[in-house]
Amino acid sequence: MLRKLTIAVFTVLMMVSLAAAEMPGGLKIGDQSLQLNGHGIRTKYFFKVYDGGLYLLPNGQSDPQRIIQADEPMAIRMHWLRDVPANKLIDGWNSGFSHSTNGNQATFQDKIDRFNSIFEKGASKNDVHEIVYMPKSGLTIFKNGSLAEQIEGKDFKEAVFGIWLGEETEVPDVREKMLGQ
Repeated sequence: MLRKLTIAVFTVLMMVSLAAAEMPGGLKIGDQSLQLNGHGIRTKYFFKVYDGGLYLLPNGQSDPQRIIQADEPMAIRMHWLRDVPANKLIDGWNSGFSHSTNGNQATFQDKIDRFNSIFEKGASKNDVHEIVYMPKSGLTIFKNGSLAEQIEGKDFKEAVFGIWLGEETEVPDVREKMLGQ
C-alpha cells in the first residue's frame, strides 16, 4: 500500500513539474527581454486546459489595470495541456471579450474575428500560442513559433489582456497567478 501511494505521489509531482517546466522564465521579443511575471493553469471542471503565463519588462507589476493600460512590451503565453475544439475556444474568447470590453465588443468586431480565425482549427495538446504586444505594432500572435496574425491597436491589446487581467475575468485563479499573487 505504501509503495502504491509513493508511486502515486511521485507521478503527481512529475506531472506538476513537467507542466511547470513548459513555461520559460523569459521571452526575447526583438531586442526586448521579458520576464515571467507569473503563470497559472486554467481548469474547466476538473480538466487542465492550458498553462497561461504573463511576461513583462523586468520591472514587474502586480496591478492588473496598470498592466492592461501600459503601452510597453508584454506577452501572454498559452501552453495547451489538452485538445480543445474550435467552437469551445471561440465561444470562450467571445465571452472573454464581452467581459473585457464591458459588452462593447462590437467596436472591435473586425479585430475579434481576425483573432478568432487563429483558433478555427482548435488547439491541440502541446500547442503554444504567444500573444505579444509591442507599442506601435500592436499584437502579434504566434502559434508554435510561427506568425499567425498581427492586429494593430493598443485598444485591442487592452481588450485581449483584459480577458485574463480584467476585473470581470472568467479565470480569476489564473489572473492571480499571472500577477504573482
